[in-house]
Amino acid sequence: MNAVELLLKMDAGKLTTVPTGEMEIPRLSEMAGEPFIVQYKALSGRRIMELSNGVLGDDGNVDTVAAYDINLRIVAEALTSPALKDEKLLRHYKAATPAALAEIILLGGEIAKISEKVMALSGYGKDTDKTIKN
Repeated sequence: MNAVELLLKMDAGKLTTVPTGEMEIPRLSEMAGEPFIVQYKALSGRRIMELSNGVLGDDGNVDTVAAYDINLRIVAEALTSPALKDEKLLRHYKAATPAALAEIILLGGEIAKISEKVMALSGYGKDTDKTIKN
């Protein structure tokens, strides 16, 4: 069966279902006295590119500070629980933006891990395709 036939057999609604994932943040679990689980969703390629704007410096190399900011924006956008856009959380932690809230709540390594998982869930992981050799 060719790719067109396979696509025609698929439920179109399932293709628009956004993949989700979750992970525990051990440091916050310890502080809370119970498992602290964050839930996140995949982001569209267009949204990731919008959030990734500015990663290259004027010299054409990756600007590491910009890359950190991109991870913050990805986490702020992808987290569904806790939702970092929640007005109560923003006020409680005196954060101006969801990205600022992510930086208050999470350590740099935690931000990087969540961002990496979101990217993989969004199809940017290392094992997202299979190569067929003839």
